[in-house]
Amino acid sequence: RDRARDPPLAGPRMRGARGFSLLEAAFAVALVAAIVMALMVGLNSASRRFGERLQLEDAIALARDQAEQLLSDRRNPARSYAYLVAANYPAQAWTSGAYAGLSRTVAFTSVAAGATGGAYAGSCPASTSGCRVAVVTVSRGATSVATLTLLFVQPFTG
Repeated sequence: RDRARDPPLAGPRMRGARGFSLLEAAFAVALVAAIVMALMVGLNSASRRFGERLQLEDAIALARDQAEQLLSDRRNPARSYAYLVAANYPAQAWTSGAYAGLSRTVAFTSVAAGATGGAYAGSCPASTSGCRVAVVTVSRGATSVATLTLLFVQPFTG
């Protein structure tokens, strides 16, 4: 090997030489890693929010479905107002499928005509025989996800 013509294989950086030092390369890798980590955290958060939104949409769909059934039963001459009691709407729980982990309950409260006290004060007109409030609740475990409240009026039978 001719030392006069061949540059050294290792040694100090030559003037005008291009490239990165080990320190610069390590800094670049660390910077890229930090950016990727921030992106992953953001994607994870967005994914979780999307999942929560889908869960809320499912819960609302279950509550609306039950509300439609209640309205249908109220309008049905064979069932009508008297059918709107908790015994006719047992709690439901889904263990598989799109609604897995969700449960739905229906609770009823009677309100006297013209009642002026209580949670539903003023909601039942005095010109009726009374009212029934139905509360449809969709939950995941012990956490309520969606609640829908309906007021059914019993016509005056005078």
